[in-house]
Amino acid sequence: MEATEGQARLSCLQEGVRAEAIVEASLCSRAHVRFVLMPLAQRASARATHGPSARRGVALGVCFSPQADFVVGAAVAGVGVETLRRVRARRELIVGTLPLLFGVHQLVEGFVRLGLRGQVSRGLGDAAKEAYIIYAHAVLPAIVPLGFMLLEPDRRRSRVMMAMACVGALMGVYLLWQVTAYPVGAREQARCIDYTTHTPNDALIGLLYIAVTCGPALISSRRYLRWFGLVSLVGVIVTAVVRVDELTSP
Repeated sequence: MEATEGQARLSCLQEGVRAEAIVEASLCSRAHVRFVLMPLAQRASARATHGPSARRGVALGVCFSPQADFVVGAAVAGVGVETLRRVRARRELIVGTLPLLFGVHQLVEGFVRLGLRGQVSRGLGDAAKEAYIIYAHAVLPAIVPLGFMLLEPDRRRSRVMMAMACVGALMGVYLLWQVTAYPVGAREQARCIDYTTHTPNDALIGLLYIAVTCGPALISSRRYLRWFGLVSLVGVIVTAVVRVDELTSP
């Protein structure tokens, strides 16, 4: 009996360690900084700086270079491959795939920047821009809460995450319509890429996006995931406030 209990405890410990490694590697993305909090901060800053006539719509800045995008993307994709090797169950697959997706996402941004500089064909640059926006706007809010829901052992918390996953799926569909039915803009400004979409810069959309991408970690039954979610949220807010100055400063 003692041996059986010991094996059960060891199995639970191994599962927790594997889940922690997968989730920590998976949540390196700054997409929710770029596509939600930064637009909200930029709108407030634009109103203060330029008044009511300031432009409307979602805008965000990402400060890098093509070389940095490719280096970071390759490094994160390498982490993603290693993370996938840690996956042992189907329910871990979504979260385990996120690092690889994030790495590819960063590589795609490198081609966006090259397209803006005329160093690749216009078709390739436009395709990269569309793929970049679609992943951050439509794909991420749909898959993150679903992935956490599948990892959650507590039924009550899992049901809450299921509600978040439903909201995330609906939001993903809505934002997918917004970025495919209307033009998506991108231009280099200072050291950043300034992306613009038709999506209304609505506080409700921003709050829902934050809720479905950061909320599941914050309500997890695992303490280390709750702490990780809190640190992630604080980091997102601080990063957004600091980076917005890059596009709003004269």
